[in-house]
Amino acid sequence: MTNVSKPKLHDKKYTEAYRQFMNIISALKLSNSEYFMSGLLTESEQIMLVKRMASIFMFEEGKAPYTVASRTGISVSTAQRIYSQYLDGKFVKLISCVPQKQKNEFLDLLKDFTLSAGSSKARSRLLKRTLH
Repeated sequence: MTNVSKPKLHDKKYTEAYRQFMNIISALKLSNSEYFMSGLLTESEQIMLVKRMASIFMFEEGKAPYTVASRTGISVSTAQRIYSQYLDGKFVKLISCVPQKQKNEFLDLLKDFTLSAGSSKARSRLLKRTLH
């Protein structure tokens, strides 16, 4: 769970700071975005974001919370919380701004990653992807 410091910014100040932060991110060139995000986020935060994105895309595919939890390694309660947010429409804009091809590639990679533990064929596909 994310921990936020106790002193709170006033809503207007936070909103302006967030807007400027988003401007910085949107102005990044693709070649710099990986350095920016890996410098900004800890390894745990990076993993958490990948799992959250994977969960959202899997719910869009019609997967159940238990299936999402077992494939991503998140807890069932976290999967159910994200699923509830998904059902409430919280991720509609997020889903719509990612091209279907990228969603499919992301989910295929996740599938190979989760299957690689038990399948030499999936391990081989994953190795080929990471080397290219």
